[in-house]
Amino acid sequence: MLMRFLTNGVVERLRAAVCASLLAAAAAVVASGEEAVTPPAAPLETVAPEVVCLFENSVITYARRPQMKTSQFVFWRTRDEIRRQRIDGTEANYWRRHPDGTVSFHRLLPEHKRVVDYNEGDLKALQSLQSWEDLATFAEVRDLIGRLERDGEAEVREIGRTAERYIGQVDGVDIEIHWLPEEQVPALFRRGFPARLVTLRLVELATPGEAQWQRISDASFARYDYADIGDFEDDPVFGYLHAEHEHAHGH
Repeated sequence: MLMRFLTNGVVERLRAAVCASLLAAAAAVVASGEEAVTPPAAPLETVAPEVVCLFENSVITYARRPQMKTSQFVFWRTRDEIRRQRIDGTEANYWRRHPDGTVSFHRLLPEHKRVVDYNEGDLKALQSLQSWEDLATFAEVRDLIGRLERDGEAEVREIGRTAERYIGQVDGVDIEIHWLPEEQVPALFRRGFPARLVTLRLVELATPGEAQWQRISDASFARYDYADIGDFEDDPVFGYLHAEHEHAHGH
């Protein structure tokens, strides 16, 4: 906006001054006989403490005979990696933050010893790119807290702690959240829909050094770039990715 109010003459003088200062700096480096050194990138910010959590997902479907399905997954959060892995090892994925600040996503297919790598461009095409803070701090849960009412504290017996308790209704859904502000993770996230009750519950909490669970290593897996998935149309292992890939790339 400032450029609109500067005359052409002032703009030209500013440009000349900038160029002169750059040339002078370069000349000083040459005269000193030293090579120009690119300053190191600033260290990436740590947005939340490193933790490892065991969560249980449960879905109760209301019917003549209510049915309940449960599963468990481990959540790892370190400074530059966020990982989710089913406790039985059948599914795993992780987000990685690189020194330049970009983010990548990696989907593991343990049964087939394969991993699909998504770079930031792929994530943008899929409209799946999120900030590192949102990825690290359960943004879906955290953002709902601002729309609920604080209702004291709740005991988290599994870890011997208390959590902040929030309750309310958002878009017709009854919601209850028990939040651990220090770790930035939910101890409970319960949503009551007309036909089902969905609950995420924290079962165990540890630091990476204390955790008993092992990450699935993809060091020996065959790696595939997500952008190349379209070349494997007849590969049944990638079948469920084909439609997603074609939609993202406009095919």
